[in-house]
Amino acid sequence: MAQLLRSYMKQVESLLHLIRASRQEEWELHLGALEENIKFYFAHDLYKYARLVPVYLDQMQRLKDTDQETWKALECGDFMAAKWGISLTKLFVDQTLEQLIRELKVAGGITGITQNAGALDRFFLIAPELIKPIKDFHDSYCTDSDQPATKEQYQLSGSMAVGTEKSKVLLNLHAFIGADWGGKFA
Repeated sequence: MAQLLRSYMKQVESLLHLIRASRQEEWELHLGALEENIKFYFAHDLYKYARLVPVYLDQMQRLKDTDQETWKALECGDFMAAKWGISLTKLFVDQTLEQLIRELKVAGGITGITQNAGALDRFFLIAPELIKPIKDFHDSYCTDSDQPATKEQYQLSGSMAVGTEKSKVLLNLHAFIGADWGGKFA
């Protein structure tokens, strides 16, 4: 029983390290906490995490040598997003995007919007506010429009692309911004 309790406490401590990394915006602690959690992903049959987190860690460690500007930005805490402006409530960028997408997909949101004239009017009323954070992101991080597209490696299954130089979130947001949304809501 004591061994089970000790193992459980190690898992909780590992998760607390990840939470601390996000709250304090410490990039190195974030990477260390993820590396510490890999064994627990295997233990709990979370094979996608167990398989992809080492790939993610390797890519992020390579940024130190291949893209020092991005590495410095990540060290300054740019891997976190603030939704409310309170320092201890920052979330990971992918989690923030998932929450925003979920807010858009509720009743009266983007799902089934053309079937409800009132919802459509509300959406176009708030669209400039929704596009503002995207434009801020674009102005801050996507300034080089003449850069060639990054090459991607594919895993053996070929179903999931893994970027080699930049975070997948940055690539997806850049593709989203470049999808002619800026002109419609400007």
